[in-house]
Order: sequence, then C-alpha cells, then structure tokens
Amino acid sequence: MIKGISLISAAFWLDAVFISGFALLFFIGVYALLNLSPYTWVDIIHDDAYYYLGVARSMVERQTSSFAPPFATNGYQPLWLWLLSLQAFVFGTGTRELVLQAYTLNYGFILAFILMSRRWHGAAFPAVIAVVSYAISLLNGMESAMMPAFFLLFMQAKGWRGRGIYACLLFLTRIDALAVVFARDVYRVLFKREYCLRHYYILLPLVALYLALNYALFGIPVPVSGLQKSVGMVLGENWQTGLAYLLTLKTSVRLFFCLGAAVLLQTARSWRFAYAEEIFVLTLTALVYAAYYGLLSGWPVWHWYYWPSVLLIYYLLLESWRELRSLWPASSKRDIMGIALLLLSMAYTVKSSIQTMEGQLGLLSEPPRDSHISFGRQNVKLADWARLQGLPKNTFFAMGDRAGSLGFFLGGDFRFFHAEGLVGDAEYYRAMKQDQGLRFVNALDVDYWVAERENYLKTGDVIGVIEPVQALSAHVGPYMLCFPKSAIVLDQSYAPDKYMARHELEYRYVFDFKKRVECPAELNDEFEELKSHYGGVRTYSLPVEVRG
Repeated sequence: MIKGISLISAAFWLDAVFISGFALLFFIGVYALLNLSPYTWVDIIHDDAYYYLGVARSMVERQTSSFAPPFATNGYQPLWLWLLSLQAFVFGTGTRELVLQAYTLNYGFILAFILMSRRWHGAAFPAVIAVVSYAISLLNGMESAMMPAFFLLFMQAKGWRGRGIYACLLFLTRIDALAVVFARDVYRVLFKREYCLRHYYILLPLVALYLALNYALFGIPVPVSGLQKSVGMVLGENWQTGLAYLLTLKTSVRLFFCLGAAVLLQTARSWRFAYAEEIFVLTLTALVYAAYYGLLSGWPVWHWYYWPSVLLIYYLLLESWRELRSLWPASSKRDIMGIALLLLSMAYTVKSSIQTMEGQLGLLSEPPRDSHISFGRQNVKLADWARLQGLPKNTFFAMGDRAGSLGFFLGGDFRFFHAEGLVGDAEYYRAMKQDQGLRFVNALDVDYWVAERENYLKTGDVIGVIEPVQALSAHVGPYMLCFPKSAIVLDQSYAPDKYMARHELEYRYVFDFKKRVECPAELNDEFEELKSHYGGVRTYSLPVEVRG
C-alpha cells in the first residue's frame, strides 16, 4: 500500500511540475505576442510556419490559395491550413492576430496530447518532457503539432471505422503519415495474425479525392513543396540525409538500452513491453521516412519531420516509468542498479527539455541584444523599410531561403515570389525540372531580389546569387542571377550569435532586380562546378549552417 501511494503521489507531483512549466512557457509567449513588437517575437514560430499564415490570410481575404499575389499554390499540408484559415475567418487576419492564432492552436494540440497521456497512460509528464526536449519539432507553429494527439487516437481506436477516421486525420495532417497506417498493419499481421484492413474503405477514397482535387485545381496531385525537393536529384544520392534522420533516434536508443539493462538485472520475473506496438509502429515509420528522404528527396530534413522520434521518446519514458514503479522500493542490489539506470536516463532527457525551454524563453528577451539578430528579425526590418520608403503596394519582391516571415510581414498588398518554390506554383516547378528556372524568373516583373548567404560567387564588381540554395542533390534546376555591387539597395548583413566567435557574417542584400547583368563566364563555370557535386551549392553558400 505504501508503495502504491508513494508512486501515485510522485506521478501527481511530476505531472503538476511539468504541466506548470509547459503552461508558463505558453503564457510568456502569449504575453510577448500581445505586448511586444514583432521584432521581438518573430522567431517564436518557425519561419516556414509563416507560409501557412500567408496562405490562410489569402484564403480569408481574397479566397485564393496563395502565399502572396500573384501565384496560386498547394505547397502545404491541408488540415493545418484549413484550421488556420477557419481561425483567421473568425478572429481576424491581422499580423499579430494570425501569429497568436497559430501559436495558440499549436499549444492547444500539444495540451490535448498531454491530457490524453494522463487519461490513457496514467502520467502526463513523459509527454511534456518528450515535447519540450524537441520543442523545435513540435512547438514551432507547424502541422507536426497535431501528430501526437492523432497518433494516440489512431492507436487507441478499437473498431475499423474509428481507425479509418483517425487514419484520415493523420493523412490530412501530413500526407506522408500514411506510413503510420502501413506500419500498424504490418505489426498486426506479423504479431497478431490480424488481417482486418477495412479502415482503408474510409481512408483510400479520401486519398483519391485529395489527389484529384489537387490535380484539378493546381495541375499536380500532391503539394508542390514536396515535388520541388526532388527536382534534379539523383536516386539514392541523398543517403546521408536518410542516415542523419536515423541519428535523431539516439535519445530513444539510449532510453531503450538503459531500460533493457534495468530489465535484464531482474532475473526473478518475466517482463514485456507494454507499448510494443506503438514502439514498433514509430520505429518502422522512422525507417520509412529515412528511406524516403535518402532515396527520393534531394533536400535536408527539417525539424518538424522528426515527430516519430519525439513520440518514441515519449513511449520509452512511459516504459521506463512503468519499470521504475515495479522496482520501487528497491528490495535488492540489482533493483538499486536498475533504478539508478532508469533515473539517470530519464534525468538526462529532462535536462535536455529544460535547456530547450531556456532557449525558447531566450527568444523573447526584450530588448534583443545585437548578438540575437536573426534573419527573421531582419525580415521584419525589411518589411518596415518597404513601407517607410513609400513603395507602391504592388511592388514585387522575391527571395529564396528564409523568406517565410518576409513574405508574411510584407502582407498581401505587395507581390512576392518564393525562389525556393515551396509555396510556388506548378509552372515554376515544371520550369525547374527542365532547367529553365532562370528563364521563368527573367520573365517576371520583379523589383527587388533579397538574398542571404554566408558566401556568394564573386568576380570583380559582380555578385552571383544561386537559387534555390538548400538542395543537396540537385544537378538540374538551380540557376544563378548576377548583380553589380551598385545594384545593392540595402545591406542588412549581420553576425548571429553562433557565428560571432568565428568572425563570420550573414551577408544579406536587397538588390535592384532591374540592374541585373549577364553572369561572367568565370562565375558560370564556378556555378556549374558547384552544381555538379552533391551538396556543392549549399555547402559553399551556407557553410556555417551546414556545419551546424
């Protein structure tokens, strides 16, 4: 009885502490969004989250699926965009209001996950620890925030109709989350000898409808953002990215081995995983993701794709807590050793979550120090500059990497072209597939081209700007624009905190697009040489980002 009461009490207080910390993080962000300047809170969500907000604003104000005029796009995951658009319709499309809506929706879904963990698995603190330890994956204003709650609903569903409905929610959240449904079916066939696949009666018609609507409206069946990442890639050349994705499982591997060692110390009783199915499904999903990004994509993997890793940490923390309960209080030296292993592995994960929380709070320091300048803050400054200059409302801006917050803060009154193509239209994607991106861009009536690099190709007075810059395996598609130094309208170069020790800058320029020149043969040769090598363009242009 004493044992049971002490563990119940411990779970209660752990839940209380971690949920309070999560709530504090949320309310500090809300305070910043309501009271401080955009320059302070711009980085509270990820730059890519602003692409969603721009499209949501366009859906409400202009009834078009567009990040900014004049290009229509389907470069987003559908459900998150629909929810943001509904919020914007109800609560308004102001700049501050939209960010607050995305931030609140993000935390709302994570709170639902935490409460579901408490109800179904008896503890909320493993959910908080897992989420906060990888805050950049799930607390960034992106669609990945929905995955934990929907995953729990899908895995808890008893009948095929419920599984079908929750499978649809997973698919609409991220279309590659079909891997979860596949992995669950594999587990059931291999280990349970269950062959009930009737949930596909609900799922497959929705998938077909989604693909058909995309093709009818945009001329392509899937989001252009995913297609852009395959332009010019060589099959399998991006295997390092797939391997890097698997390396994000290192926290889960550490938890697993400490858990296994603690179990092996207990020779007097039998033991099995309580969450074997969830762990198998998430592991297989991570392997599918790694295979996809290593074989069929040419880009790096961004943080919100790591949600399977976060959920693996969550379930292994649940398993560790369950094992700890079985060992406490210790009755032998083996028990003491097992308890020590479990507590050490859990404490290390808690330490990571606390460090992440401190970093998140550091984003909201006011006033920001010079060393805390970021590309997001420079984007806010640039949008303010455009208005202070009295530029006409149809002025046409263009930018590639790091452009989400710029396009959003410029607002729908300005035209905007995203050179990375993630929120572009199908015509730009087709042009890049044919290595005609430069011809497409030259036909646009762009006024200002914005670029931010650590290195540019240069010769004499000419600067070469390569677009897109993030692809690793892209031997076809990237192109180069050249400008004389006299075309620089605004120099926003800065030294981020992590670069200052290396005395390196982010060279950020706003070019007058009308002053572009033909690229000298010397720069063209250097560009072709970079493009011919895997990762050549990105490594040259963003060496500090690549090194981390």
